[in-house]
Amino acid sequence: ERVGEGNPEQATLFSFQQQSRAAAPVSSDEAQSAKLELLTVHPVGHPVIIAYLTEERHIPLELTRRYLNEVTYRNTENGREYFAFGMENESGGYEIRVASSKLSFKSALKARDISVVRGTAPERGMVNVFEGMTDFLSLLAMMKLDNLAGDSVILHSLTSFPRAAEHLRSEDYRVINTFLDNDLAGEDGTEKF
Repeated sequence: ERVGEGNPEQATLFSFQQQSRAAAPVSSDEAQSAKLELLTVHPVGHPVIIAYLTEERHIPLELTRRYLNEVTYRNTENGREYFAFGMENESGGYEIRVASSKLSFKSALKARDISVVRGTAPERGMVNVFEGMTDFLSLLAMMKLDNLAGDSVILHSLTSFPRAAEHLRSEDYRVINTFLDNDLAGEDGTEKF
């Protein structure tokens, strides 16, 4: 039996804490994303990203390299180039996050969408829903796994609920495990699912 998956007694062991989401004042995700241009995508190698994920977030390098990419992008307003780690989404875009515990900048490049990681079980009766990519990787690290038996859907933002609900309905899952933040928005999201 895998700890935490389908086991309500283990659910209290894995608790997400509310984190500050503001990195800079922006009117909306869509407006910010429109100012960002994807430049390159390659395997994670930058020491700042590796240190943040392995030392601060305690996510093994193998998991980082399996699920994430290093992404460089340009802010078209100021012409500056930046780097972040990111996960490809279902629309072929990238959900990105800066590798810093002081800044919590997150955005989408090309298109905002959910990411789906297929599970190891032959039948797809169970799905695990995560608010963010680091939440997904933190659970894998905690459980010492490289994937979950059931499929995983990473929202990247609670605003992706309609798209996630559409995906869940299309797959006809029987069990939905939610791993959302412990705040009012996360509780509301769990109730909706």
